[in-house]
Amino acid sequence: MTTLTAKSILKGPGLQARPLLVRSTFGDEMGAPGEERAPSIDPAAASLLKRAQAHADRLTAQAQVELGRARAEAEELRRQAKTQLEEAGEIITFAAEARRMLAEARQQAVALVAEAETQVEAIHTAAHQQGLEEGRAIGREEGERLAREQLAHDLDVAHRMAAELLEARHELIASAEPQIVRLALEVARVVVAREVDADPDILKGSLTRAMLKAAGDERLRLRLHPDDVHRLGDYLDTLAARFASRGVEVIPDPTVGRAGVIVETRSGTVDARLETQLDKIEHSMLAVAGEA
Repeated sequence: MTTLTAKSILKGPGLQARPLLVRSTFGDEMGAPGEERAPSIDPAAASLLKRAQAHADRLTAQAQVELGRARAEAEELRRQAKTQLEEAGEIITFAAEARRMLAEARQQAVALVAEAETQVEAIHTAAHQQGLEEGRAIGREEGERLAREQLAHDLDVAHRMAAELLEARHELIASAEPQIVRLALEVARVVVAREVDADPDILKGSLTRAMLKAAGDERLRLRLHPDDVHRLGDYLDTLAARFASRGVEVIPDPTVGRAGVIVETRSGTVDARLETQLDKIEHSMLAVAGEA
């Protein structure tokens, strides 16, 4: 007995799924027990199987070619990458060296600029100093010459002016000497009055000298300004006691100037007023100046 059984389905590119029929023989065609028999394959299925095997072989060969090509490309890429990495490392090393060289060059440039500036400043200072010295020398000579000329001119002018001023001085003194004398005496009056007012001893001395000048043994009459009488006070009592043998009379007289005194006796008068003394001085000085 023969039976057809669907055993499997063949698949592959360009192939349609088809059932593979295997014919089996049972019954008489079966061998003895334990004896294996080769199955009988359908010719169409065998043809398909061949075609599938050939196609698989072609795909395998093609895959191997593609795999070899991919390996070759990968190796080339690895080699290129290694080369690029080596080149990149060289570039990095070169860049670092270039940066170092650039930094050194900058430092050298800064040092050169500083040195150049120092040299320029030194040259400028030296030139300035040299110019100053030369200018000073020239200016000194020219200045000395101009100074000598100016000095000679100024001396000549000064001599002429001195002569003119001397002559004018003589004329001025001759014409103004009386006025100068009077002015000096007015100033003296003010100063003496101020000093006498500040120092009572001046008045006391003037009064005592005037009383001593009064000759004889006659009674003494003292004319004083009322303010001076009050100011002298006890000193008048002392004088009266001193000249008690002659007798002393004190008469307040507002017509007598301050710090002055008139001593009267029967024999005569002693005028010790400051105005009288200053008038005598003025008369004498004006006589010397040529004005009576």
